[in-house]
Amino acid sequence: MGLDVSSFSEIDDGRKCLVDRYAAGIPIVAGTVIDPQFLTAAIRTVDSPAGMRLPVVRENDYDFDPAVLSRRGGAYLYGFWQSWKYFNDISGVVRNWLSAASLQDPRSREFRHRIMASNSVAVHVRRGDYLVPDIYEAFGLCELPYYSSAFALLRERIAKPTFFIFSDDPHWCRSNFTGADFIMVSADASSVHDDLILMAHCRHHIIANSSLSWWGAWLGSREGSIAVAPVPWYTQSPHARDLIPDHWIRLNRRSGAQWRCERGLAAKQKISVVVLLAHNEPEPTRRSLENVRSQTYSNLEIILVLSNPTSHFRRAITDLVGADESIRTILSFGGRGTALNAGIAAASGDWIAFLEDCDQWRFDKLQTQIEAAYLDNANMVGCRTVPIAGPSGVPPLFPPPGPPDRPLKKMLGNGYAISGISHTMVRRDVVAATGGFSEQPHGEEDEDFWRRMSAQSKVREIMLWDRLVFSPKPFITAQPAERRRDLRHVVSSCA
Repeated sequence: MGLDVSSFSEIDDGRKCLVDRYAAGIPIVAGTVIDPQFLTAAIRTVDSPAGMRLPVVRENDYDFDPAVLSRRGGAYLYGFWQSWKYFNDISGVVRNWLSAASLQDPRSREFRHRIMASNSVAVHVRRGDYLVPDIYEAFGLCELPYYSSAFALLRERIAKPTFFIFSDDPHWCRSNFTGADFIMVSADASSVHDDLILMAHCRHHIIANSSLSWWGAWLGSREGSIAVAPVPWYTQSPHARDLIPDHWIRLNRRSGAQWRCERGLAAKQKISVVVLLAHNEPEPTRRSLENVRSQTYSNLEIILVLSNPTSHFRRAITDLVGADESIRTILSFGGRGTALNAGIAAASGDWIAFLEDCDQWRFDKLQTQIEAAYLDNANMVGCRTVPIAGPSGVPPLFPPPGPPDRPLKKMLGNGYAISGISHTMVRRDVVAATGGFSEQPHGEEDEDFWRRMSAQSKVREIMLWDRLVFSPKPFITAQPAERRRDLRHVVSSCA
């Protein structure tokens, strides 16, 4: 096993990689080059400068993937891999390994004594780089109502808590957390290494959407301890299901409301699912209906749009739908844009989600998107796709795995266009304000629609990191140079 920390040399935000203090003899990777398709990685270690080439195993989201644990042979694991389920069987070993480091600052030793002598609660506040606009858009941060609700919850459940504050913005914390039961641990020159050790010594935890406090809470977990975590975890990956243990308490990071109580409010919004049937084949239709019906989100209406159907196909659809009153069938004779607009006109839901009959949704796609929209007050939510084989082969993986390096709006202004329809869900009133899809058969109806949607100043969009759609179409395509100039003009004039 080796640890690749080479990406830290590319980041100039003042943070340092300290994993070498815990590596315990594990080789540190000195440099990695991954091919554009993320299939193989050329790796050099300090001990082996000649390097080696390994297949890349990428993480698509925060969901635990048990197949990773059963792999044989070498591999380069690309992603966060931050689920406790990956090391649950050896949790004791991991705790001993990460707890072996000792405190370095004499001041930290005094804090440890005070932590051990009280009903201690570690409170982590991550701000710093999260305030940078592009990073804030992707990650977001925990706001004051989140912490206020968490303090109230801990004061209600445990006797005489003492809150030990750890933060990269101690000035903000001193201004907002006042009272005799608050102790500021972090200072401008504090050691993150010592902070992690001290967090782990605390009995209870209020964490930020940060891996540092997650590890502090996990290492400090013991019988009777309480851990409070935010939802969404990141704006563009809201739930991180397998990241947060089931017994941790989730609070809305904006309002401070308990998510188990608030979650039902998101489910009151109705989604109109517009299924575009363009292939005149019963089997893709049957598969699409099955796919929508198996979604974990059930407040739906289904609209089947038959584009230029044959009489045989119309009879087949009648047999498939049967007496299901939740399904409406719309006939459309014209181009792709005409068919999609017919589905939009028939929709009555608060939201419209599109599904093409060559694509498949993950079982929780709609629920993930509707809850992401609720939590961040968005009116347009997209997601990434998993490329699958189609008539033209397997499309390239794009965006690459992991967090995007720039927002979607900037990508659209720099020569890229979104293709396909199955990845995005939009408020119905926003679709109406945009004017729907172009009905001119120019082959760019999808790209034109999403570009106009994204360019609207009133659109609050989220592009989730999660890959919730399986599609043979490329998610994002580069445009020719002459089209790039047009895209830059549209986005800059409307943003």
